[in-house]
Amino acid sequence: MARLSLDLPESLAAWVEEQATARGYDSPGAFVAHVLTDVRERDGAVEALRAEIQDGLMSGPSDRSVEDIRADVKDRFRRNADTP
Repeated sequence: MARLSLDLPESLAAWVEEQATARGYDSPGAFVAHVLTDVRERDGAVEALRAEIQDGLMSGPSDRSVEDIRADVKDRFRRNADTP
């Protein structure tokens, strides 16, 4: 595992230590690693969502009616609700 040294304001360092203890992490470094992993995963999810939105925008307007789209969405929700 790589080692990284950071300078933090006292208040932030105290908060990291408090959070690490309160959440049961082995060390403040373990807590920081978890937070950074969450940020990296969230950034990936945001980028994927942006790509999906861009794909939708680039596909142009749909030739389907609003009622057809609603019916498909309701059907999809029903099928997903039945899936464990």
